[in-house]
Amino acid sequence: MKTYLIKSKKQDNGLWSMPMKCIGIDKMMFNDKRKMLIESAALVLFSQIFYNCKFKISNSTDRGFIVDIYQNDGNVKINPFLYENYELIDNTLYEFDNNKEHISFLRIHKLQRLENIL
Repeated sequence: MKTYLIKSKKQDNGLWSMPMKCIGIDKMMFNDKRKMLIESAALVLFSQIFYNCKFKISNSTDRGFIVDIYQNDGNVKINPFLYENYELIDNTLYEFDNNKEHISFLRIHKLQRLENIL
């Protein structure tokens, strides 16, 4: 599992603002709050990691999207981004290598929330 801290501040609606380096996005998943939040966090994360490159979101589906990163040497790096591999908690985006790891994380997080309630 990898963790990424989103350094930007959220807007009042709970989403992050669109990064300046994002030159295009075909659509957002507004019908699914979890996917919408993950996509918003991912856009900011891409601008943090590839701070000197422009990028574009394409081929968005219910399963994920493609990130086209326009590198300074003129090459385009294509990265698939699948929602099922990610979870967002507060300002931290978690990336999972496999489904078993993801399920274990969700169970532990659910138990921690229950402990906090009690």
